[in-house]
Amino acid sequence: MMKKYIITEEQLNKALTSKITKGIGLKIQDGDNEYYKSIIKTFDSDEDYNDWENNLKEGTSIIGSIDIETPTQETLQESTGDVKKGRDIQMLEKLMKKKYPFITDLEVHEIDNSFIYLNIHFDLNMFYTITKTSPKKSYVENEWWDLLGEKGSYFMRYVDSEEKDNVNKISTNIEKDLNLIYKVLPKNVIHTKYESWTDDHIDTLDRGQSFYKQWRDDKEPMDIGIEYFYPQLDVDKLLLTFSQGD
Repeated sequence: MMKKYIITEEQLNKALTSKITKGIGLKIQDGDNEYYKSIIKTFDSDEDYNDWENNLKEGTSIIGSIDIETPTQETLQESTGDVKKGRDIQMLEKLMKKKYPFITDLEVHEIDNSFIYLNIHFDLNMFYTITKTSPKKSYVENEWWDLLGEKGSYFMRYVDSEEKDNVNKISTNIEKDLNLIYKVLPKNVIHTKYESWTDDHIDTLDRGQSFYKQWRDDKEPMDIGIEYFYPQLDVDKLLLTFSQGD
């Protein structure tokens, strides 16, 4: 006879939500050939993931992984009202904000044949708090708040020189995660490399025709690059943080 057990609502919710979904970047060595592959995979627990990792085929290694929320149909239908921000960027933004809470917005700067260049808007006050960094002392002493509010190509322009290595790693990791997540989004929403190129156009190229056709036909996801970081700064809040630190 099957036994019946009474469980609490908390226990039920835990059982239903315990699974974790990861975006995983793989490096695969197949004889003399080496290539990279991105997959999305759901595990029952962290232990289940560790067992899977420990039993990868010989020649296969993980180069990066990130916990993600599996996109739902509701997520796909979200709209920000920005015609330049398609469903792919909306989903990418939502997942990136979970890992990097100081990110406030992803904005498409440009889309070319194989790259999507994004502008990243972020809360500079929260960035300082989370990364335990601070602006250059000269900026604070001279009240150069306008300089802190300007766009930049790297995070390091917003911090003291001794903290540059730390924040450079953060911007590098953000770019890696952008690409890792984008490659595991649903194929029907992403931009793929050379998607607009016809066979006739490719045939006019001097070289590389077979590669361009393969990338296009395999629907290889576009790469993601960062164009600019746009800080949002609350000066009063920043000064309050400094005064409390003193």
